[in-house]
Amino acid sequence: MPDRHVELPAHPDLEYYRKQAKHLLRMYATGDAAAQARAADALGDRAAERFLLSDAQFVLAQEHGFRTWAEFRADIQSQRTTGDRPVSRLWGGSNTYASWADSLLTELRRGDQGTLQRLRAHVPRYAAATDASTAELRDARLIIAREAGFPTWWELVARAEKSERDEAERKESWRRLRPEAEALLAGWTWSGPVSIRTAG
Repeated sequence: MPDRHVELPAHPDLEYYRKQAKHLLRMYATGDAAAQARAADALGDRAAERFLLSDAQFVLAQEHGFRTWAEFRADIQSQRTTGDRPVSRLWGGSNTYASWADSLLTELRRGDQGTLQRLRAHVPRYAAATDASTAELRDARLIIAREAGFPTWWELVARAEKSERDEAERKESWRRLRPEAEALLAGWTWSGPVSIRTAG
């Protein structure tokens, strides 16, 4: 995942996503591992054969739970996007969310009605589904991401990884400052409460 985090606009419009598709295409062309993984996740082996702007648009549509770019575009234009959903507190790293997605996929394939409702609510291409047995890992990931307040799995993973890096930096900072703090505290001694005498 890239170190740079791009904030989603308050109300993403079609132009925003067109630029995102072009950016994904450029990153893929430069050999960016994250872009290539995203393409492979949505397109499979076809991504290695060719990767055009239409493929990048398809990847974005799939990541947002739509079958096609046309469906995604129509949804954006109807302003039915989830851009206003608040982001929840992150609980653990990206591996935690991956584990949750794996468990959710197992539940979806068992035919659990509660998970079917979650699938319908968060993955537009399953809005009218009566069976969740055809759900894929990417669908389970999208449910986890949407329930955490993120529009896509990749944005959730990027934020979780950034959070992990930030936590590691805080711990390293504390590790470096701790000896200094302990030395300062060692030189300070408690002399007990101070009493104030008043002149009488």
